[in-house]
Amino acid sequence: MFGEIRIFDRGKGCETELDGARLVLSQEREGAGITVDEQGTVGLRLPLTSQEKDFGFATLIEEDVHQQIMAGLRYTAWLLDRIDPTQRLSHVAIAARIAASEYAGWRTRQQQEAYPRRANMGRGGNADVDTVRVSKPRAALRLEAGPLSEDLLVLLRRQWKG
Repeated sequence: MFGEIRIFDRGKGCETELDGARLVLSQEREGAGITVDEQGTVGLRLPLTSQEKDFGFATLIEEDVHQQIMAGLRYTAWLLDRIDPTQRLSHVAIAARIAASEYAGWRTRQQQEAYPRRANMGRGGNADVDTVRVSKPRAALRLEAGPLSEDLLVLLRRQWKG
């Protein structure tokens, strides 16, 4: 839904509302969400799929987190090109945070496949973790999406594994 980079699940409905000067598009409780305001502020909520283990502990898979970061950066670049084609917004401030179970582990897909029954608990209490922030020229969303997404991933991994 919406462009070549889709962040919404086509199988779920989409609700729209105006919240003051913000347009809000959202899917079910754990689905994707977008907010856009008249100043060009774009907010994305992207779901992370976790793999449940035999012991009931959720695990965030690093490659899935990276994929969602890339999708978010690419979608934001596409959206800004649509709402600001003259590129008056020349810089972007990116903020990223993982809002997940306080005790979810963080593993690579290879680690998960090698030891699927091993429970790896997170450090817990991530509500007080600062949001990762990066400021870049707008062109970086398109031209440096790969390195930028990896930088964000490293910062988020560091915070999560703490």
